[in-house]
Amino acid sequence: MIEKLKDIERKFNEIEEKLSDAEIISNMEEYKKYTKEYKNLSPVVEKYREYKGLQTDISDADDILASETDAELRAIGAERRIENLYKVIFMADRVGEE
Repeated sequence: MIEKLKDIERKFNEIEEKLSDAEIISNMEEYKKYTKEYKNLSPVVEKYREYKGLQTDISDADDILASETDAELRAIGAERRIENLYKVIFMADRVGEE
């Protein structure tokens, strides 16, 4: 599923580039086609990017837990990790419902 999301994001980025191309802008049919596709992919890409951000935050929290000796900082890292894991689980549950 992640590979499919990466492909969708890649396609979204390509469309974004095309929408700024003067040739595409001057061809109303092409422009409308890409605008529609861009609009359809936007919500999926937005959620995927949110997911990637959460994964980065979880990884950062793991680094804090692995390297930090200060108890207070470790507690903050553990709290951030758990909070972001819950968000990822919530996102996965919502995807399963749709």
